[in-house]
Amino acid sequence: MTPPKSLAPRFEPLDPVPGAGKPSLDLLAQTPEDSLWLANFTSDKTRETYRQAILQFIKAAGLRERSDFQRVSRAAVIAWRDQLMAEGRSRRTVKNRLSALSSLFDHLTAHGVVEKNVVKEVDRPKL
Repeated sequence: MTPPKSLAPRFEPLDPVPGAGKPSLDLLAQTPEDSLWLANFTSDKTRETYRQAILQFIKAAGLRERSDFQRVSRAAVIAWRDQLMAEGRSRRTVKNRLSALSSLFDHLTAHGVVEKNVVKEVDRPKL
């Protein structure tokens, strides 16, 4: 399932890993890190929940291409958290969405895509 073009007109985040069945090493080497992060989850439910959370953040933050992950600031994450709370999302939902985003940023940091995980610097709602 690919995200609606209105969410990310210049890139398709979280695409499935190409070459299911008989992947070629060359093709897999070109797979974006955000897609590899998502593919690593073994639970379909977790994968879809995290995918939706990240797509919501991409839309809220106005990200247009993969390199925009490098520009995400602590302020952008706080604004998203506050927006979710203002929309009436439960504390558990907000905490889970921030966990998904933090997991992605942990992965992007580990693979040199971003310098640090700014999500870790944002307080999560207490349950």
